[in-house]
Amino acid sequence: MDHHNQVMASQKHWINWMKTICFFFIFLSHSEFYLGYGNTLPYYEPFYTNAFFFISGYLLLGKQLTEEKVQMDSYTWWHTTKGGKYVLMNCIWKILIPSILFCAIFFFPKNLLRGNPFVLKDFVLDTILGRASWFTWALFIAEMVILSVLFFRRKSVWTFLLVSVMMVILVSVIDFYNISFMGDREMPFNYRRGLLASAYLSLGGVYMQYEAFIDRLFAKRVGMFVMLSFAVLYLLVVSLAQRLSELHSLLSLYKLNYLLGAISIIVLIYFCKRLKGSQISDYIGRNSIGFFFFCGAFPNIFAVIANHLGASYRLLFMPFIITIISYFVVYWLVLFLNKYMPYLFDLRIIWNKNKK
Repeated sequence: MDHHNQVMASQKHWINWMKTICFFFIFLSHSEFYLGYGNTLPYYEPFYTNAFFFISGYLLLGKQLTEEKVQMDSYTWWHTTKGGKYVLMNCIWKILIPSILFCAIFFFPKNLLRGNPFVLKDFVLDTILGRASWFTWALFIAEMVILSVLFFRRKSVWTFLLVSVMMVILVSVIDFYNISFMGDREMPFNYRRGLLASAYLSLGGVYMQYEAFIDRLFAKRVGMFVMLSFAVLYLLVVSLAQRLSELHSLLSLYKLNYLLGAISIIVLIYFCKRLKGSQISDYIGRNSIGFFFFCGAFPNIFAVIANHLGASYRLLFMPFIITIISYFVVYWLVLFLNKYMPYLFDLRIIWNKNKK
């Protein structure tokens, strides 16, 4: 734990680089979807969102499994500075409420852009029940799993991983018996994806625990060879699939995806730790929630424009062009909102101002 705390400042750079790179693929996935492409998605599907769950677990357990906090009883830990209650309130105010707010804002222009009718049921599903924002709800559910284990004062990261494996088994049973609520196996609140994602949060905690050892292991020249071997293995597994569509169905959030996800995330960490800090990547990493809220809207808008102009089929690299444009626009939009309307990402800012 001491090593983790001592080098946290330098680690922020590689974490922010990972978020920046993964956001590129998130924008790309939306661009391909709205353009009717899908050729590259299976190559980055195992890690481009799972890396965020991994990082969340790394940071959450790194802050909650300190020598001081693990000695506290449940009540003391819950009420201590940046303890359990603090984590829960942050999840609600910085993840759930902004997610509901932005989904409500986007609902009408999104349906207008797609030519869909305005139906109250769809509004409730998209906003309150999380259909339109699967990631934020899945992250909330996954963090609640980890928070529950923390409440019972479990100290070993392997305990968190064991509980997460139990969640994966539970989802497998639900899938086996084809159990669904509200006619959708993910509803309500994308609970299924959240339970599955808890495994990646736990894996982030395991990495946090043994980070110093892993860094020493791969600091040697052989580390580069091992990482390159992992990268080649990953690409071979993906490329040798008979059909990408079959691979896409195989790479769900569990089964083979856990293996490929872990390999690709470790490789990504290895290379991100060798990048110097950047103001742009650091800003994206610190404000990642804002990028999540807009990562689908702008690729959708630019894809509609491209399709209307007939450019989407004339340019092979149109998904990448839309990705770069969308990323650029969202960067400046988040910058603007953080400066002039920061309360959109945390409504407590308004109340704190009123108290003053």
